[in-house]
Amino acid sequence: MSDQDRPGQRVFVVGQKVRFTERHLMAHPEKAKRFAGRTGNVIGYRMGAVEPIVEFPRDGCRKEARLFEQPIETLQAVD
Repeated sequence: MSDQDRPGQRVFVVGQKVRFTERHLMAHPEKAKRFAGRTGNVIGYRMGAVEPIVEFPRDGCRKEARLFEQPIETLQAVD
C-alpha cells in the first residue's frame, strides 16, 4: 500500500515542491491557463486536514496564488 492509499496520511511535507498533474490540468482548462508549467510549494496544512496548502509564487504576469486543501491526487512532487 502506497502513502497515497492510506487515509489520513499526509503525503507531502512542508517545503516540498509540487505541481498539478497533467491529467488534472487537462480536465480543468481554467486551471491550466493559470498553473501549467508552474511549481508551487507546500506551505502547511489546516488543523486536521490531510490535503496541503500550496503557494505558487508570482510567475511573469501570473499573480501569486495560495490554494487551500488541494486534493493530493491532483498534485505531483517535483524533484
